[in-house]
Amino acid sequence: MARQRGAEQGGAPFRNALARRAAARSPARRRAWAPRFFAIDQSPTMLELLGKRAEREGLSVQTRVMDGHALALNDDGFDIAGSQFGVMLFPDMPRGIREMARVVKPGGRVLVIAYGNPHQIDFLGFLVEAVRSVRPDFDRPPVDPPPLPFQLSDPERLRRELAAAGLHEISVETLIESTDFKMGEELWD
Repeated sequence: MARQRGAEQGGAPFRNALARRAAARSPARRRAWAPRFFAIDQSPTMLELLGKRAEREGLSVQTRVMDGHALALNDDGFDIAGSQFGVMLFPDMPRGIREMARVVKPGGRVLVIAYGNPHQIDFLGFLVEAVRSVRPDFDRPPVDPPPLPFQLSDPERLRRELAAAGLHEISVETLIESTDFKMGEELWD
């Protein structure tokens, strides 16, 4: 299901996708569930910042520097695998999605949050205007093929990539987030 909320206000479109890995045929055992969080990134700095924020918020998060193209994790080890503006940046994005699907238990979920249409993103418009101030002939970044941050901006492409990774019950939703700024200069005030 693809939905768009808040489109009339303008803003930045984000694609939220949720998919489920096929469940095993045997019934799952019921057990008490205590959430545990494990985060990976290629950047030690990002993980350090996450660790500090988690500590401030009273959360326990284990972190590890790792390449999302080749997760050094066992198969079927997690209930949920999520990527917030991560897998969309991978040079081999399909491989990254397959890795997420591999480490999720049967019946588990994969969540992807990615940028939507680049022509509808407020902050990208600020960047284009800044470039135009020094290069008036600049039209926009190339779109064919789209730059890596926008390779999943098409909801149907996102759906196809999740399905190709063996995921089922795929739901893609478009959410529009707006900024309160009308021009880039306001970001500095």
